[in-house]
Amino acid sequence: MSDIVAQNMVRGPSQMVVKQEKPTYRSPALTRRHTVQHVVKPKYSEVRVASSCFRPSGLLASDLPVDNKHFVDKSMGLRHFSTKVCEKVKEKGRTNYNQVADELVAEYFAANNMNSEEFLERQKFDQKNIRRRVYDALNVLLAMNIICKRKKDIDWVGLPATKAGEIKRLEEEKAKLTERIRRKKESIHELVVQLVAYKSLVWKNREMERISGRPSENTLLYLPFVIINTSKKRPCFFECLLLAQVSLKHDFSTTVDCAVSGDRSEFLFNFDQSFEVHDDFEALKRLGFSYGLEHNYLNPEMMEHIDEFLPPALRGYITKILNG
Repeated sequence: MSDIVAQNMVRGPSQMVVKQEKPTYRSPALTRRHTVQHVVKPKYSEVRVASSCFRPSGLLASDLPVDNKHFVDKSMGLRHFSTKVCEKVKEKGRTNYNQVADELVAEYFAANNMNSEEFLERQKFDQKNIRRRVYDALNVLLAMNIICKRKKDIDWVGLPATKAGEIKRLEEEKAKLTERIRRKKESIHELVVQLVAYKSLVWKNREMERISGRPSENTLLYLPFVIINTSKKRPCFFECLLLAQVSLKHDFSTTVDCAVSGDRSEFLFNFDQSFEVHDDFEALKRLGFSYGLEHNYLNPEMMEHIDEFLPPALRGYITKILNG
């Protein structure tokens, strides 16, 4: 054996290599297809022996050439970023993917002092990695119902809780939604009544103009307007679009001072006694143009007449108003 090694030894300046012997073939392995390792089995493997005497004494490990590979931070895992993303979404309440990813990238670079230009190539690599982790973390949180997504917006839902806590949260959410639906119904009811009142006024004015002709200009009252009722129940009519500066004092001892800004966007009223201010819609209701719909009452004979005032999508809504 020593003779074989001595004959096949090749010396170099910094290493010693032992050559392989001629491979030995094994016939039983030939029956196993595509497994070369079982067909050719070297008896000896290449051995490299480093010799320190050939290395310069002043050469450090940092001076040796290394592959230009990026250092991968082990802390940049999915678990780490799931926690960070969860904290970000919880803090903001409503956010989006780009906002969360940009903030986490900025925080990571600031924490590792990587904002200089010398880390530009490293920044591109890490930024791409972080944004991918943020995307994966958001999908995990979405699957766990910790967050919910509406188009591009991401809303915080909450961490999984006990059964009793979850029931309480759902009951509170149901109560909020019920209250929101109630306010929406009231708003729609009010808008439908306004539409009926204004359409009724238009219809009545057209009928009167068809029969008697157009009235004189000084008898017209344009919309919108405000009615001020004083304590002696004598109304004072003002048109909001024509108000300048008015000071009225009459036999009923109520003084009304009214001032308006130059662009007519602000008004100032001063009264020396109690008063009431009503808009044009309130006046139309009191004059009967809403046919009692604000009180969920309507003469059945007026049903067909009122349906003509409403668009097709709202014609069935009058029945809902009457049924409460």
